[in-house]
Amino acid sequence: GAAVTVTVVHQAKGREWDTVVVPDLHLVTVKGRVALCDLQRLVRRDGTKVARTYLPGSVLENEDDLFATAAGAGGRVLAAATRPAERAESRRLFYVACTRARRRLVLSATWPAEEELRKMVARRGTLGLGEAKSWLDDLTFALQLQPDATGRLQPGDLWREGRDFAWTRPAGAGYGDAAAPTEQPPRLHRAALQRAAHAVEVVPRAVLNPSKLPPAAHAPAPTLIAPAAVVAPASASAFGGADAGGSAFHRAVQLWSYRGACPDALLAQAVRDTCGEHRLDERAAELRALLARLQATQPGLLGELRTAAARGELFHEVGIGYVDAAGTRVEGSIDLLYRGGDGQWHLLDYKTDRIDGAGTLEQRIADHHAQVAAYAESTRGRLLAGQQLASYGLWFVTAGTVATWAVAAPARSS
Repeated sequence: GAAVTVTVVHQAKGREWDTVVVPDLHLVTVKGRVALCDLQRLVRRDGTKVARTYLPGSVLENEDDLFATAAGAGGRVLAAATRPAERAESRRLFYVACTRARRRLVLSATWPAEEELRKMVARRGTLGLGEAKSWLDDLTFALQLQPDATGRLQPGDLWREGRDFAWTRPAGAGYGDAAAPTEQPPRLHRAALQRAAHAVEVVPRAVLNPSKLPPAAHAPAPTLIAPAAVVAPASASAFGGADAGGSAFHRAVQLWSYRGACPDALLAQAVRDTCGEHRLDERAAELRALLARLQATQPGLLGELRTAAARGELFHEVGIGYVDAAGTRVEGSIDLLYRGGDGQWHLLDYKTDRIDGAGTLEQRIADHHAQVAAYAESTRGRLLAGQQLASYGLWFVTAGTVATWAVAAPARSS
């Protein structure tokens, strides 16, 4: 069931993998998003007042070109003025890419030739962020790499090869120790390879998102943890939709991670990350009310999560992927995975559905059981030190109720 996820950095935000490979750093260059903008003055008269504003030339039509917009010297001036901001934004994106790795980060690039490095040092005396034009330049600065007397890049005093990072390179290129030569594999006979390829049966494989699974006909009865306090139902949402509100809530809990008091700035950041600036204060207040609901309805569970977070044994948005017994690849993201005070691992999935009665709660449990059951299956044989999941469940935030199922211990052979 192992798989390689090929994605772009923007879609990887908020996700993590054991090993992350960021290739071709020298090709990711800083691009000015305003390079084709021109400062065009627009004068508006409102009664006795005159308001002067400036519009980017990229929004003005070019009468000489059907597909172009007006630009000129002003665009070049604006691009030069905003280039430092563009470099900073590029570095932030590079930071996101590198911090997706849990255990191992692999960065690759075609390094400048030694002669080119010597010219760069002779021209500037040092390598710095002011001249960074690519992710490779950013890495050079982050590792404090500077050419030595022989022209090879060496890290600064804060970094140690072998302790913090290792060089790997093909023979005769790059920096650091050359990779050990490998034996050439035997040449394959082309006709035999073609015959073998035609003999392989092509089996289509579907990719299934657990949240889209149909409700189970006979979901097992759960253990219900009733709310410790009755909380009045929430009023109309400021998010304008259940999906937007749920995404903001998930992001807020991920940022907070049950550590201390949740600051208002964090809630505002969760809204910005998922919905933007519109109705920011109202939506942040709604998230505050949802977190207060967690604390009032499930104080015991909340205390256990705080303790797990302090131990570093609580994880949010855990990406999963495996092939089930039917040959279907299942992919998703576990909202909450933690090890409790009992020393065992537990899985919970947040649900922000509006619950208006016991019948609705029972129906929601049946609707979502297949999803969390698939998440539980994804952990089989994949937890640390061979441990097994002890329980999985659904946390209905608005109702304050938690429904859990115990995971049967694997059978032991005699």
